[in-house]
Amino acid sequence: MNDKMKQIIERIKQSWHSNPPCNQQVMVSLENLFPLPNDYKELMSWSNGGEGNIGSHYLSLWKIEDVMQLNNEYQIQKYLSEKSLAIGTDGGDNCIGFYLGESTTLFLQPLGDLDLSENRFLSSSFTDLFIDWLRMQE
Repeated sequence: MNDKMKQIIERIKQSWHSNPPCNQQVMVSLENLFPLPNDYKELMSWSNGGEGNIGSHYLSLWKIEDVMQLNNEYQIQKYLSEKSLAIGTDGGDNCIGFYLGESTTLFLQPLGDLDLSENRFLSSSFTDLFIDWLRMQE
């Protein structure tokens, strides 16, 4: 696990409603469909999904075994992009996900309006999202 992710876990572990680590076989199955970022895999290997306040923001990550089912139900790849993968929500009506193109970015998207014009950039990496939301020093 990289040092930044260790620091992030240390900062959130008291307030994060965690789950046991994810099943690695399920993660490999998902990774066969989408190139999952290493920092996301590291967090899921610590807590399979979970939720809590990250600074002044709220994050609810789906369990790894639920990610594809929920992406299919919300039709994420149909309406956004085949390279988009929702991984959770902000605790409300917006999903948070990865755009897994040439470079990986995180986006915020209203689940009730999967129009690309409503898509908002959140961060250039999963780690950077936590650093920004926790206001951690680089």
